[in-house]
Amino acid sequence: MTKKKINMTVTHHESIKYKIKADGILYDEFILEPKYEGLGFGPELEFFTVDKDTLKPKDCLDTLAGLPNFEVNVKPELAAEQIEITIPPTTNLNEMYEHLVAITGDTNNLLDEVDAVLLPISLYDTEEFTITPNPRNEILVNNLGPDFRKHAPMVASDQINIGASNETGAFAIYNTLRSVLPTLMGLSAASPIKNRVMTGRVCHRLDAYDAAITKFGHLTGIPDEMHSLEEYAQAVEDLPVLQHPNMFYKYMRPMPHRGVAAEIRAFDKQPTIEEYMGLVALTKAIVLAPEHFREDTTDPDKVENDFLLARYHGTPSHPKAMEMVDLAKTILPRDEIDFLTVLERSSRQQNPAKRMQVMESGKGISYLYNEMIDDLYRETFRIHGPGF
Repeated sequence: MTKKKINMTVTHHESIKYKIKADGILYDEFILEPKYEGLGFGPELEFFTVDKDTLKPKDCLDTLAGLPNFEVNVKPELAAEQIEITIPPTTNLNEMYEHLVAITGDTNNLLDEVDAVLLPISLYDTEEFTITPNPRNEILVNNLGPDFRKHAPMVASDQINIGASNETGAFAIYNTLRSVLPTLMGLSAASPIKNRVMTGRVCHRLDAYDAAITKFGHLTGIPDEMHSLEEYAQAVEDLPVLQHPNMFYKYMRPMPHRGVAAEIRAFDKQPTIEEYMGLVALTKAIVLAPEHFREDTTDPDKVENDFLLARYHGTPSHPKAMEMVDLAKTILPRDEIDFLTVLERSSRQQNPAKRMQVMESGKGISYLYNEMIDDLYRETFRIHGPGF
């Protein structure tokens, strides 16, 4: 079905809107209006909040509500024992890092008052979580079913939102990033633990992510290539339930109503902010020079097959990872190159999952989690900086 285009003038230029027919659960139709404002990188970092001694999930939202930036930079998530830290989009990676470190440090300081702490892991599948009470979460649980209620609260990710100036540029960014998503997945893999056991695989988080949406499997997975807002609007209208951009649960998605060309959702939660910044730095280089990075996608199954290999094994399945990191050094501003240092290890088969396996090395998962908590503490209290 072709979308009905509605022309209107907004801030001195002609804007095309799209009506998306919905199933009536949220509304009867959604008006998609692009709001592109230029290149920018918007971070979203999710953390579990846990008791310092037991490492059991702990609902600390009442305590965190005392932060002046609560619900702005520190936001509740689906699970009451998880938060998201975010800041406005920027192109300056040094400013992003400093801002994220400061907010994370402030958050941990306040949590300390109630004997809680941030735990930077991707999958916590051995614990029980409560659902943060609000109408949106109630709708999700009621319509996506018990699998969603069981699995969705136990995952955490680090996401990147990439802005664009216009529709053409937005879909060029989206399709380029889609083509290299397997390599990015391999570099970010950080969930080698299932049921408190190191399994040899590097990413279990996406198993839980997929399982949460078993009722509507089409909502998740590798997204299709898209080249226009009209194609995207049709994809949203074709969703099997709750036809809204936020329900497009693919591993990467456009969010044009927020000015976002691509929101990368495939990344595992990184153990440190420094490791997250490495992924942002590489993403920035790809966006600045897409002609050097975009891979051939004429084989319709290649991206999906490569992604599956990366999800199981990490960067060894993607020898281009090292080449991509080296190339990124020639593209980024000089004062941002150090952010790639951590990815040099990942491109040489030492992604976060592999390093977690080495850190644990028979000492137990609780030991590993406490080491990760301490590493994050040291970082947020500026024991070291980028490139350490």
